Amino acid sequence: MLRKLRDKDFEAIRNSALSRQTPSNLAGAFIICIPLLWLMYFLVIYVAGDATGYVTNYPLFSEMMLICFWFTVVLTGLMIVFTFQYFYMKFQKIQYILAIVLSHALFSVSFYLAALFIIGKSDRVSEDVLTKITLISLSSMVLVVIVAIIRFIILLNKGAYRKGTAKDIQRAKFEGYSYVPAVVTASTSLVISLQMIISSYGFQGFREIIVIVIGFLVAHVMSFVLPEQLVILYCKYCFKSFNFDNRGKLHLME
Repeated sequence: MLRKLRDKDFEAIRNSALSRQTPSNLAGAFIICIPLLWLMYFLVIYVAGDATGYVTNYPLFSEMMLICFWFTVVLTGLMIVFTFQYFYMKFQKIQYILAIVLSHALFSVSFYLAALFIIGKSDRVSEDVLTKITLISLSSMVLVVIVAIIRFIILLNKGAYRKGTAKDIQRAKFEGYSYVPAVVTASTSLVISLQMIISSYGFQGFREIIVIVIGFLVAHVMSFVLPEQLVILYCKYCFKSFNFDNRGKLHLME
């Protein structure tokens, strides 16, 4: 159980991570990432999925293609809105939620779907195998997130994210050891998924195998990132000191 926490319990995160993620910086990142988001959409749907040629046999690909299109349209529209100072200063929490969604859309979801669609292009892989691969890999990523959240709770109760304490000085050491359970969880599930893929898919497409491995690996790495993003979002809702004033500076801590 978490004890009653104050903003000082999260100060290390505030100083190291949030101080670089000002609303204006996020707005600039949105401008840069809009074309990248559409590029990833094109690569995932029309290269990995190949909607116009040899189409993947991944289940419900046509429906997923439509969902991805409208998701990209809506996310693009919201990002454009939050490049204007009035909106990103007044609704900082919503802007940060968009930043989380964007980071996982660009990396986790895009790479993961690309890997699944490429697997689905093999005649040797049935829909049942694709479904099993999806369930195992998704379960793996969920377990990584859960383990990482437990890690945060343990570290917070130890005071590892307080500034100027002995725990803060030893934070790097604590974090190094605390990643071990999550790494073991991710690695085990990743190996199981890849063994199933290789046994069904074979070694005929070496480049495709490399893309698949990278896709699953990136998706699992992003699972490590999500818990810290959620912690920061929690802090932005709970503590004024995790939000920025009109000058773009973090409010003072209580």
